[in-house]
Amino acid sequence: MDRDMVKLSQRMLRAVQHVCPSPLRDEVDDLAQQGMIRLLRLLKRDPERRLTNSYLRRVAWSVSIDELRRRRLDRYSWLEEIGEQRAETPTPAQHAVRTEALAE
Repeated sequence: MDRDMVKLSQRMLRAVQHVCPSPLRDEVDDLAQQGMIRLLRLLKRDPERRLTNSYLRRVAWSVSIDELRRRRLDRYSWLEEIGEQRAETPTPAQHAVRTEALAE
């Protein structure tokens, strides 16, 4: 990796550290890497783009918010799975009725 990319990577890491919400503090390195991917795609489309600190912070914020949204969706899908499992599991009253019916 050349010096410019190393400097850009360090700047992105600092931007993520600056804007990252506390629930994601353990993910700073991963978020910085995701931010770098976005920046590299942008530079591929627009090589003359100036990457100011404010722009890096905006990318860092977007990456952080996207991760929070992804986690929220994962949590909701997990809760839906639990709900489906509960729907399949008989309640104690239903279990008693089935047990009595089988005993007869």
